[in-house]
Amino acid sequence: MKRGIFIIIGMLFGLWTTGCQQQEDFGNNTVNTYIFDLDESFERVEEKEDENILRVYDLGEQTYSVVTKAMGFEGMIFIDVRLEDQAIHEVKIIHENESEGYGHYIVESWFLERFQISGYEELKLTKYFKEQEDEVVAVTGATISSQAVLDAVNNTLDIIGG
Repeated sequence: MKRGIFIIIGMLFGLWTTGCQQQEDFGNNTVNTYIFDLDESFERVEEKEDENILRVYDLGEQTYSVVTKAMGFEGMIFIDVRLEDQAIHEVKIIHENESEGYGHYIVESWFLERFQISGYEELKLTKYFKEQEDEVVAVTGATISSQAVLDAVNNTLDIIGG
């Protein structure tokens, strides 16, 4: 009788601890919530993840969402890069702490739209104007922040394109 009770208690404890496993902590509530929501909604491709590529999601029909990070001027920048049919469809800043005067402009659509380029090739940062298809013009006064976003996008291209 006692043995049966211990087995039942053990099974209940096992179910409870399985349901209460903690999610990874990325050091920021906004990022944690964003990733948790994606984890609940999409299939992960864990073999493509590494220390900077936090999550890779296969959204189907050659579409991927890649949550990545890169060091900016003021701290870590967390970015979601959406790839569709061999093209960068969208770049979204999940969280950043860049300076209000310059670096914070990396969240603006006019900057992020500069990354919407077809094909998986390495992008290059330029400071003044775009001369080639694979170039992205940096935010004036925020070269380090701009480079961080570019590095995150290039890491994504390496992971998905490779």
